[in-house]
Amino acid sequence: MSILRGIARPLLVAPLALDAVDALIHPDQHAAKLEGLRPLFNKVEDSTQIDDIDPYLRSAARISAGVALAASVTFAVGKAPRTSAALLAGIALPMAIINHEDRTSLGLKLANCAGLVFAGMDRRGRPSAAWRRDEKRRALSQQAIAAGSGQ
Repeated sequence: MSILRGIARPLLVAPLALDAVDALIHPDQHAAKLEGLRPLFNKVEDSTQIDDIDPYLRSAARISAGVALAASVTFAVGKAPRTSAALLAGIALPMAIINHEDRTSLGLKLANCAGLVFAGMDRRGRPSAAWRRDEKRRALSQQAIAAGSGQ
């Protein structure tokens, strides 16, 4: 891993990791941030046999925080960075939209999500799997043509 990636990756995921640790410690506070979605939750309660959805929200906050923390750590150390970045972007984007306090905080959170999307696409200079597959097919077909014309 390059020095730049070794510094940038932990810095990119630090806010998400800190938020995840906070959500693991204080799940009630993080579940309370979802109050804007209360009409949706009321519909879920009405259409299912769930009397109170709040305990499920606390559990969902903890599960999401655990996944985000694990993905943050794996991304920061460079293990499965593309998968980790995509997972973090998938978690961070809806939470950024729900939890922003003002336009500035929304912009910062969306910028962090954009950074994660770019990090998820980073192949470190290597060609994509699709390109490698196509090149292998092309080489095999050329070998077959050469073998067929040589007989």
